[in-house]
Amino acid sequence: MRIMIDPDSFEPEEHVRLQHALVDSGKWAVIDRARGMKAIQKEQERLHRDQVDRFDDRQKWAHWGRLYGGGAVVVGHVQCTKKMNFWMSAWKNDCQQFINLVDSNTGEIITAIDNRDEFDAELGTDWTMAVDKLNKA
Repeated sequence: MRIMIDPDSFEPEEHVRLQHALVDSGKWAVIDRARGMKAIQKEQERLHRDQVDRFDDRQKWAHWGRLYGGGAVVVGHVQCTKKMNFWMSAWKNDCQQFINLVDSNTGEIITAIDNRDEFDAELGTDWTMAVDKLNKA
């Protein structure tokens, strides 16, 4: 399924980490609706908007619809609290990660998962286990 990640539901670094975990899982075709989309729009504007004789507006919007269309939207959230790991004398992030897969046509939640894990406070979160749960669901 072609999916897009709602960039507004994550901090930018979390968006990128989840995007990589989804792509690395090999189960999803991920559409970049954040910086990637803006870059593609600029390129499409250069190619198609400035050359009025190349495509009319209906053809252009149909092309963009195929380019950007996705079957579902990934909406997520992460909540972390820092805690000290006394055995290793290091700070850890205890995080609860949430992923909702929402049908882009109906708005219906297709599946919802949550994952709790600990991460090194210096490295940030890892979405691999949460994406594994999503793939199984």
